[in-house]
This record gives sequence, C-alpha cells and structure tokens, in this order.
Amino acid sequence: MMSLFQKDVRNAKRSFWAGLLLGLPLFLILAISNQTEPDQFVSWRTAFWFSLFFASTAIFYRSFGFESENRNFGAYSALRVKPWKILLSQSIVQTFSFFFLGLIYVLFAIMWWSPQDLNFSSLLAIIFVVALTLAPTASFIGLLLQKEREILFPLFYLPFASPVIIGAHSLSLGDSSFWFYILGIFSLVGGFLSFFLFEFFFDELTEV
Repeated sequence: MMSLFQKDVRNAKRSFWAGLLLGLPLFLILAISNQTEPDQFVSWRTAFWFSLFFASTAIFYRSFGFESENRNFGAYSALRVKPWKILLSQSIVQTFSFFFLGLIYVLFAIMWWSPQDLNFSSLLAIIFVVALTLAPTASFIGLLLQKEREILFPLFYLPFASPVIIGAHSLSLGDSSFWFYILGIFSLVGGFLSFFLFEFFFDELTEV
C-alpha cells in the first residue's frame, strides 16, 4: 500500500502545477474586473469557488492517465494488487492535492481581494469536505476515460462536481442546513459506487 501511495504522490506532483496555473489567470481576471468595474460586482467567494472548480479538472483528469502511460495496470494484475487499494490510494492523494490547491487559492484570495469576511479555518474545513466528496468519484471517472478518452473528462466531471461546488459556496456563506446533507449524500453514494464499480472496469485496463 505504501508503494502505491508513494507512486501516486509522484504522479500528483506532475498534475498539481497544471491545476494551479489553470485557474489562477481566471481568478486574477475576476479580481481585476471587480476593481475596474465595481458596478459589476463579483464577490471573492464566487470567484474563489469558480476558479478552484475550473482548476480541479487538471488534477483529477490525469488521476489514471499516468498509470496508463506507464503500463501499470498489467503489473497490478500480475502482482494481484487489490483494485480497492489502487482507488483508495488515488483518492487519498487526490483529496490532499485538491486541499492544498484550495489552500493556495485562499492565499491568493487574501492577496488579491483582501476580504473582510473570510473565516480562514471554516473555509479550509469546507475545502477539505469538498475534496473528500470529489476525490473518489473523480478518480473513478478518470479510470473510465482511459484508452484515448481522457479529453472527455470535463464532460463527465463538471456536471457531477457542479452541485458539490454550489453546495460549498453556500456553506461558505453560512448556509449549513440543506447543502450539508447534499454534500453528505454525494460523498457516501459517490464513494460507495466508485469503489463498488471500480473492480469491474479495472479488468479492462489490465489488457492495455
């Protein structure tokens, strides 16, 4: 399990910088627009979640891309590595990748927007909950779209992740009733289905 984790950390480093750089220009554009056009106000919170949502595609869409490139699936099959361990390792690493990406975006929000209503600890907690909710299912979607299908990832990921990000935005506003339960349902159902279905699709990639 530790070797899987170490391998996934190395791969995550390769996609983390792409995720960081993908959303920052958008975040900066929104910050500048807010300063130059105050009548077209966009809150820092909306800009933050939208930019982080956009940037997260770069992290998750290659969750299994590097595995396919390196022909790791055949090795997993030969070594009889349990499929759930592979997805669990990916999910843990992607959870922390998303969290650290969100942490950096929070720092840029402070630097570019200087928000007076930012609750640092509460926002970090929400980011971590969102990361836990998205990581298993997003990693599973990344598995499904191997074999030259990676370009389709945003078409599957964005509709799934949109309610989660909307819920996170609402939670950061202090609305913790309805959306808290929605995130909980997404986390439990998405996580269960991802681990349950992973093994069935895993066999396809052992033939790559």
